[in-house]
Amino acid sequence: MIRNVAQTRFSPIRRRVGLNQTYSQPAYNLRSILRDAVEFVAHAHHMLKDPEIQKIWLNKNDNEEAFKKEFWYGKETGLFAGLDELYEVWCQLSEIGSHANLN
Repeated sequence: MIRNVAQTRFSPIRRRVGLNQTYSQPAYNLRSILRDAVEFVAHAHHMLKDPEIQKIWLNKNDNEEAFKKEFWYGKETGLFAGLDELYEVWCQLSEIGSHANLN
Protein backbone atom coordinates (compact mmCIF):
# COMPACT_ATOMS: atom_id res chain seq x y z
CA MET A 1 0.00 0.00 0.00
CA ILE A 2 2.79 2.45 0.84
CA ARG A 3 4.39 1.72 -2.53
CA ASN A 4 1.13 2.55 -4.38
CA VAL A 5 0.75 5.79 -2.45
CA ALA A 6 4.34 6.77 -3.22
CA GLN A 7 3.93 5.97 -6.91
CA THR A 8 0.70 7.96 -7.09
CA ARG A 9 2.11 10.84 -5.11
CA PHE A 10 5.38 11.16 -7.06
CA SER A 11 4.13 10.41 -10.57
CA PRO A 12 3.53 14.13 -11.37
CA ILE A 13 7.14 14.79 -10.37
CA ARG A 14 8.38 12.02 -12.67
CA ARG A 15 6.31 13.43 -15.55
CA ARG A 16 7.70 16.91 -14.91
CA VAL A 17 11.28 15.60 -14.87
CA GLY A 18 10.62 13.73 -18.11
CA LEU A 19 9.24 16.86 -19.75
CA ASN A 20 12.19 18.91 -18.53
CA GLN A 21 14.58 16.41 -20.08
CA THR A 22 12.63 16.48 -23.33
CA TYR A 23 12.58 20.26 -23.51
CA SER A 24 16.14 20.73 -22.29
CA GLN A 25 17.39 20.00 -25.81
CA PRO A 26 17.86 23.21 -27.78
CA ALA A 27 15.01 23.66 -30.27
CA TYR A 28 17.39 23.73 -33.22
CA ASN A 29 18.59 20.21 -32.36
CA LEU A 30 15.02 18.93 -32.34
CA ARG A 31 14.24 20.68 -35.62
CA SER A 32 17.32 19.19 -37.20
CA ILE A 33 16.24 15.69 -36.14
CA LEU A 34 12.72 16.30 -37.46
CA ARG A 35 14.15 17.63 -40.74
CA ASP A 36 16.18 14.44 -41.15
CA ALA A 37 13.07 12.36 -40.46
CA VAL A 38 11.08 14.25 -43.10
CA GLU A 39 13.91 13.75 -45.60
CA PHE A 40 14.06 10.01 -44.84
CA VAL A 41 10.33 9.76 -45.57
CA ALA A 42 10.87 11.56 -48.88
CA HIS A 43 13.76 9.18 -49.72
CA ALA A 44 11.59 6.14 -48.98
CA HIS A 45 8.69 7.51 -51.03
CA HIS A 46 11.02 8.32 -53.92
CA MET A 47 12.60 4.85 -53.89
CA LEU A 48 9.23 3.10 -53.89
CA LYS A 49 8.57 4.55 -57.35
CA ASP A 50 11.34 2.62 -59.06
CA PRO A 51 13.62 -0.23 -57.89
CA GLU A 52 16.49 1.27 -59.90
CA ILE A 53 16.42 4.30 -57.62
CA GLN A 54 16.93 1.95 -54.67
CA LYS A 55 20.13 0.69 -56.30
CA ILE A 56 21.41 4.25 -56.64
CA TRP A 57 20.68 4.90 -52.96
CA LEU A 58 22.34 1.65 -51.85
CA ASN A 59 25.42 2.36 -53.99
CA LYS A 60 25.82 5.97 -52.92
CA ASN A 61 29.53 5.58 -52.16
CA ASP A 62 30.25 3.85 -55.47
CA ASN A 63 28.58 6.46 -57.67
CA GLU A 64 28.23 9.70 -55.75
CA GLU A 65 27.29 11.74 -58.83
CA ALA A 66 24.32 9.48 -59.63
CA PHE A 67 23.21 9.78 -56.01
CA LYS A 68 23.43 13.57 -56.05
CA LYS A 69 21.55 13.72 -59.33
CA GLU A 70 18.71 11.55 -57.99
CA PHE A 71 18.51 12.69 -54.37
CA TRP A 72 20.32 16.00 -53.96
CA TYR A 73 19.75 18.31 -56.91
CA GLY A 74 16.26 19.62 -57.65
CA LYS A 75 14.69 18.33 -54.46
CA GLU A 76 11.34 20.02 -55.08
CA THR A 77 10.79 18.38 -58.47
CA GLY A 78 12.76 15.20 -57.82
CA LEU A 79 12.93 13.85 -54.30
CA PHE A 80 9.78 15.62 -53.10
CA ALA A 81 7.76 15.22 -56.33
CA GLY A 82 4.11 14.80 -55.33
CA LEU A 83 4.88 15.65 -51.71
CA ASP A 84 4.26 19.40 -51.80
CA GLU A 85 3.22 19.79 -48.16
CA LEU A 86 6.11 17.66 -46.95
CA TYR A 87 8.49 19.74 -49.06
CA GLU A 88 7.18 22.93 -47.43
CA VAL A 89 7.74 21.46 -43.96
CA TRP A 90 11.23 20.34 -44.97
CA CYS A 91 12.03 23.86 -46.25
CA GLN A 92 10.83 25.43 -42.99
CA LEU A 93 12.84 22.99 -40.90
CA SER A 94 15.89 23.50 -43.11
CA GLU A 95 15.75 27.25 -42.74
CA ILE A 96 15.07 27.32 -39.01
CA GLY A 97 16.80 24.19 -37.79
CA SER A 98 20.06 23.68 -39.58
CA HIS A 99 21.38 27.13 -40.45
CA ALA A 100 22.72 29.82 -38.18
CA ASN A 101 20.10 32.56 -38.11
CA LEU A 102 18.11 34.72 -35.76
CA ASN A 103 14.97 32.55 -35.80
